Amino acid sequence: MHNFTPSTIKNTFSGVSGNKHPPAAETPGSKHSPSTTKALSYKQVAKRAFASLLFLILAVGMATSMLLMGSSQDVRQQAKTAPGTGNPDLTVCPEQSPGCDFVGFAGIRQAIDSAPTTGLTTINIKNGYYKAMGQTCDNFSINIGDKAVYLKGEGDVGIDFNKTEVPQGCRVDGFRVTEVGGLIISNMGIYNSTASCFSFGNDTRGRISNIVITNCSDNGVYVHDNSNVSILDSSLYENGRQGLVLHGSSSTTVARSSVYDNEQYGIALVDQSSLTIGQSSAYSNGLSGVRAGNQSSLTITQSSVYENELNGVFADGQAQITAINNTFFHNRVVGINIYSEGDHNPSVTLVNNIFTHTRKNTDGTYGFGIGGAYAGVPENMANDDIHHNLVWANEGQNTGCGRHEICDFPNKVEADPLYVGMANFDFRLLPTSPAIGVADPAFLARSGMTCNVLGAFCPTATPAVTEQKIDAPVVAPQEVMQAPPSVIETQKDSMRQDAAFDQEMMSEDNNTVEIREARE
Repeated sequence: MHNFTPSTIKNTFSGVSGNKHPPAAETPGSKHSPSTTKALSYKQVAKRAFASLLFLILAVGMATSMLLMGSSQDVRQQAKTAPGTGNPDLTVCPEQSPGCDFVGFAGIRQAIDSAPTTGLTTINIKNGYYKAMGQTCDNFSINIGDKAVYLKGEGDVGIDFNKTEVPQGCRVDGFRVTEVGGLIISNMGIYNSTASCFSFGNDTRGRISNIVITNCSDNGVYVHDNSNVSILDSSLYENGRQGLVLHGSSSTTVARSSVYDNEQYGIALVDQSSLTIGQSSAYSNGLSGVRAGNQSSLTITQSSVYENELNGVFADGQAQITAINNTFFHNRVVGINIYSEGDHNPSVTLVNNIFTHTRKNTDGTYGFGIGGAYAGVPENMANDDIHHNLVWANEGQNTGCGRHEICDFPNKVEADPLYVGMANFDFRLLPTSPAIGVADPAFLARSGMTCNVLGAFCPTATPAVTEQKIDAPVVAPQEVMQAPPSVIETQKDSMRQDAAFDQEMMSEDNNTVEIREARE
């Protein structure tokens, strides 16, 4: 999380100084009026003519200078134009300084309001801290509306929606996007909204990159009715509900990002959403790392899902799941929970994954790598493709076969994967790992892996003796099967004592996802 020192926000500009007003025009009857002036001599006429000529020359020079100055300003403005868009760049600074078009948190809103309605406008947000202040709800939100803008942070930029000072009764999203095509926002921290920090609606081709989103009262990012939105190189953590929610949104991508320590799900898909996750992590969330429901589609590759309190991945409501080359570690209940309802999942593909150290539910049940409440129904697996996976040291392993656990599949590996550093969540493989060289090559190409391994990470070089000692497992594999190492035991057991993983329900409430949990 960015640490910023609050600074005074100045929303007014200094006045522009200029020349004083010229003297009032002389009127007839004054002491210089012709009616009271004597006839001029030849020398006086010549002097007066010379003065008039000089004034004319000066006037022409001044006009030319002003014309050149305006031309110079046009050239400078054209130099700021965003390539290929025709719109000039705008600059926002935390405090008034040369080269700034707008100032402070309010200046970000003003810059967006001043952007043209056509073409893309780049808004450069300079290094600093921008804190919402004001007397109305709207003062604590930034409405992008239908403007196509690129909000580009420069340096260490923090945007604080300041939920502790929001007027009573206000519940507003931080950034609100509607009816936009191609919004881009990058390089900043966004936090402290009374609702979702980012509500992303009715957009196409939008992109969030290199963003930290945290401490939002609801969701970090709420994406609804969108297509082709990307979240790249970002962190969504410690939010009041989900890190990311997709509602009726298709072709969404999350890559090289982390979603963790959120109160409910790390990521939730509802209402026929589709999401591809790659080279990312979902961990330490209050419920599942990723939930796919309501006929949604999830593809996850080269990712780690661990330490979540209610499944690594949870699929219900006829969701389709494809998981290739991932590492699932120390989640509670099931690594990937499928067949959680009477309806089967139309398509489940689980290949080249590692499932280890899954904890039992708080009632002492489950603790499987792969399973679900209706996993024992044969017709549920008719369209599934499950093979080439490693399972090891799951607390309930091989105790629910044929009922709630999927135990038998082709090319199953049941052995310690030999992580480099289990205690500090280093899931790379030691050179002697049994997960090396046994993957399905066809699916390696689909996941983009550059080495033949199960799991999300290629092996390390042979470690030195001292490294082997430091990185050795905390306990022997047979001991792990009885009780996971205390060093990685969760601190959230008391949060979800009555959670029943196969009866979770979602209901939409003001652009959020409300979770209702019921007992089995």
